[in-house]
Amino acid sequence: MKKTKEKASDGTDASFSRQEKSNTSNANNQEKSLINQDFMDLVETDPVEPDNPKEVTGRYWCFVLYPESAPNDWRERLNVSGIQWALSPLHDKDTNPDGTQKKLHRHGILVWSQKTTYNNVKNFTQGVLNATIPQKLGSPVGYYRYFTHEDNPEKASYDKRDIESGNGFDIADYQKMTKEQMLEMHLMLTQAIIDNDINNYADAVMMGASMGFDEYEMIVSHTLHFLNLCKSVDYKHRKRS
Repeated sequence: MKKTKEKASDGTDASFSRQEKSNTSNANNQEKSLINQDFMDLVETDPVEPDNPKEVTGRYWCFVLYPESAPNDWRERLNVSGIQWALSPLHDKDTNPDGTQKKLHRHGILVWSQKTTYNNVKNFTQGVLNATIPQKLGSPVGYYRYFTHEDNPEKASYDKRDIESGNGFDIADYQKMTKEQMLEMHLMLTQAIIDNDINNYADAVMMGASMGFDEYEMIVSHTLHFLNLCKSVDYKHRKRS
């Protein structure tokens, strides 16, 4: 991993967010979006602005940087901000479904020392970096893995050594969720599937992807539980009809 050597000063407090529309309910009253948003292939017009941006806060955010529109000194701007950051290798081999090449881009992660607002982050990603609007992350781990398409063998692969970071960012600091956090997410996803009558595992996976990388990873790494849950929902649905 490439780490910039410039020392960063404590900078602006800005933060990036993603859409959180509530179609779910759970013990923690956690609201998540169930729209079929293609979270893993963010394009310049994505992600979608949240309905209530003033209410969206968080520490972890992602965005997409396009070299053709980014300022030449984007690394320096990131470093002087004081915000922990990581940028993917240049994605220059990604293709659209029709086989055409996608615009050259880098995926980025920003980490604030404490929660900040969506509008703060948007002001930074768009106003300072001329990048996309931000999207909130539950944690940076899943999105960091997407930097190199580590879990997506069908996509072009990129070298981890070309990942850049600065201001003290270290993915090892975020790679383990606590047992309580994992159980809370597991419960939330289980309740969301039940509440929304999701009776197909593929739909459950799409729901997880629309929520974020952590939720997606939870569903695909606990296939047996969520597959059987969808089957149970389907059985109850057919029994009622």
